[in-house]
Amino acid sequence: GKPAKASTRMPRQGKKTDPASTVNSWLVRSGTLTLTKDSVDIVPRGKKSPALIRNGIQLKGPVQIKMTLKSGGEESIQLHWRNQNEKTFVRENQFSIPIEKSSAWQTLSVEIPSEEHVVHVRFNLPAAPVQFRSLELSPSKGKSIQLLNSVIKK
Repeated sequence: GKPAKASTRMPRQGKKTDPASTVNSWLVRSGTLTLTKDSVDIVPRGKKSPALIRNGIQLKGPVQIKMTLKSGGEESIQLHWRNQNEKTFVRENQFSIPIEKSSAWQTLSVEIPSEEHVVHVRFNLPAAPVQFRSLELSPSKGKSIQLLNSVIKK
């Protein structure tokens, strides 16, 4: 038979996602994500703070968030979320989670005080390497969502 003709279709333009920046439907912007034996390591690309994002979810609020991490920066994580009927992130739907610069694991628990379904979360991280040993989003009803299914032992 004849050789297959090369496709001339141009790839869709838009935000390019580096395959090395996604794990379990989570996405990292302005940083790189590395899966190690016992953590997810996120390193900033350049001077910008990376963001860890999960979209396309349906979590009945209020949503409990529990994370165990190490941070190379003593700042905070800015958490933003979007409810079901919101087209964009709104200023009211955010808060700051203080974290310590530490070589020891720290466990933080916070709650998204939404009474609706949370459909999109974004964690703006410090402009320093952050390692997550676990990150779990637990809705008031239904299944929780985890960053690292393999590491969290129930």
